[in-house]
Amino acid sequence: MVFVILLILPPLLLFNNTGLLAFSANTKIAGGYGAGTITCPNKLVFNNEQIQFQVNKSKAAGLGSNEQGTIKPSLISGFWKVGTLNVPHTTHINLGSISDLHLSSSLHNISVKGIEQQDNICRNGNNNMNASVKFNYINITGQCNIKESPISFTSVDGKNGTFNGTIVCNALR
Repeated sequence: MVFVILLILPPLLLFNNTGLLAFSANTKIAGGYGAGTITCPNKLVFNNEQIQFQVNKSKAAGLGSNEQGTIKPSLISGFWKVGTLNVPHTTHINLGSISDLHLSSSLHNISVKGIEQQDNICRNGNNNMNASVKFNYINITGQCNIKESPISFTSVDGKNGTFNGTIVCNALR
């Protein structure tokens, strides 16, 4: 079970040598888990797999004498992993980082993009013990805040996963 901890930070006031700056953040947070099946590019199928991910995206707007309300770039952090429910996750796991998060305005749909950094499922299924991945992009999609709903996992190299689980999404202003 994945627990999501939410922190709400009030606007932060900063002083610099030219005056007062105000910093406020809009933050989107999502996390999910589910159980299902992964199909490798060579059509090898692994059942009883578990997907987990957690991501947050903060967009900061600066106000003050130097900032003039300009929008600063988003800060995104997160991870994802897929591993077998019955095997220690250190021996049979795919994992990576998350590079983008899209939530619908109603917090109903979610799309997470990331990079695969380790493949110990399909690579081992091909009798290839090299778990490193050169560069493989992934996408995780599903519906927010609905128990036992479908979660989809796809990768550029042809992996597909279908999971039944829960994704929790929230937006903090």
